[in-house]
Amino acid sequence: MKIMLPVGSPATGNDFIDREIETRLILDYLDKDHILLIAPRRYGKTSIMKKIERTLSESDDIICIFLEVEDISTPSKLLTEMISGLISSEKLKKTTKITTKIKDGFHWFRDNFESLESVVLKAQLRHDIESDLQEEWDNKAYQMMKIVGSTSNKVIIIIDEFPYALKKMDSKDMEAFLSWFRKVRMTIPNVKFVVGGSVSIDNIVDSIGESKLINDFKRVKISGFNKTVALSVIQRTFEEENWDYRPAYGEYILECIGEPYIPYFLAIFLSAIKDETTQGEEISSDLLRTIYETTILGSEGKHHFIHYKQRLNTVTDYPGIQRKVAKNLLDQLSQVDVYPRSLAYEIYRNESGTDDHDEFCSLLADLAHDYYIVETPDGDLKFHSKLLKDWWRIYHGY
Repeated sequence: MKIMLPVGSPATGNDFIDREIETRLILDYLDKDHILLIAPRRYGKTSIMKKIERTLSESDDIICIFLEVEDISTPSKLLTEMISGLISSEKLKKTTKITTKIKDGFHWFRDNFESLESVVLKAQLRHDIESDLQEEWDNKAYQMMKIVGSTSNKVIIIIDEFPYALKKMDSKDMEAFLSWFRKVRMTIPNVKFVVGGSVSIDNIVDSIGESKLINDFKRVKISGFNKTVALSVIQRTFEEENWDYRPAYGEYILECIGEPYIPYFLAIFLSAIKDETTQGEEISSDLLRTIYETTILGSEGKHHFIHYKQRLNTVTDYPGIQRKVAKNLLDQLSQVDVYPRSLAYEIYRNESGTDDHDEFCSLLADLAHDYYIVETPDGDLKFHSKLLKDWWRIYHGY
C-alpha cells in the first residue's frame, strides 16, 4: 500500500502516518478531560481528529461526531451543526429513550424524525433547528445537550477550526457562547469535546478578556514529524514509487524543509518529485536541488504558502501598526538565522512611535502563537520554519 502523503487534504486510512503517540494521549485523556489540540495549519491536526473519530466510532458504547466549523459565524449556526450531527447519529437514533425525550422537547425533531434519511428533509430540519435557536438559543441548546448526555453511551463531539468560528462572532456572541460551552462541559459529564484550530484560540479569547472560560481544557500540542519518522516516510515513498533512494536524498529533503518536519511540507516535496519522475526525469541530487529552488520556491509552488502572508493582512489578527511591524520584522528574520530581540524592539519602536514594551511582547506572542516565529533559549528570534523563511525572503523580503 503506497503512502504518498496527500497535499492539502487530511490524511486518512493508510495515508495516516505515525500519530500513535498523539492519538493514544487524546484517547486516554478523554476518559476525564475535554481536549484542546494546539497546532498550526498543515501540521496534520485534522487528520488526527478524523483518526480519533474513526477509532471512537468503532466502539458500540460511544457516540462520536465530527464538525468542521470554519465558515460559521454565530452561536445559533454552530449549535445547529452540533445538534444536526448528534440527531443524525445512527447510535443515537436507536436509543428510544433519548429520541422520545427529544421528540417531546423539540417540535422540529418530532415533525421530521421519520424522514431523517432524506437529503432534502435533512436540509429542512437544519433550517428548522436554526430558526428555533434564533431565540433563547442558550437554554434550548443546553436542554438538548442534557438529553443527549443522559444516554448510557459516552458522547464525543469533535470540532475542527473552532477558533475561526469564534473569531467570526461579535464579542457579545462569543462571550455568550463560551459561557454556554463551559456550562455544558462543567455540568454534563457524559459529553466530552475535542476542539482544535489553525489559529491561536488564546489570542481570540483574550481579546474579550475571558480566558477563564477555556482554562479547563487539557491541551495536547501537535508537533511535526521527528527526524526518524520523516526519513522513514521519505524512504518508504521512494521504495514504493520504485525510485532510487540514497540516504543523502532524505537528508537533503529534510535540510530544505528544516525542523520541525511539517507533514504538509514533506508532502509538497514528495509530490513535486513524483511530478518530475512522471515526466521521465531521473532522481539525482541536482534534480532535488532544482525541485526545491525552482519548483517549490518558484512561482509554481507559491500557492502552497500564500496563506501565511494573507493572515497578516487580516485586520482582526494584526490591526494597523501591528501588521506593519510584523511584516518588517519577518523581512529581517528572513535574512538571518537568528535575529537579536533588541533589534526587533527597535523595529517596533521606530514603526509604532512608542516605547510600549508590553505591546511589543504581545506582538511577539501573537507571531509565535500563529507559528511565524520562535524564540531561542536566549530570547532572540528566528523563523518557525526554514522553508517558510526561504519563501518569505524570496517573495516578501528586501
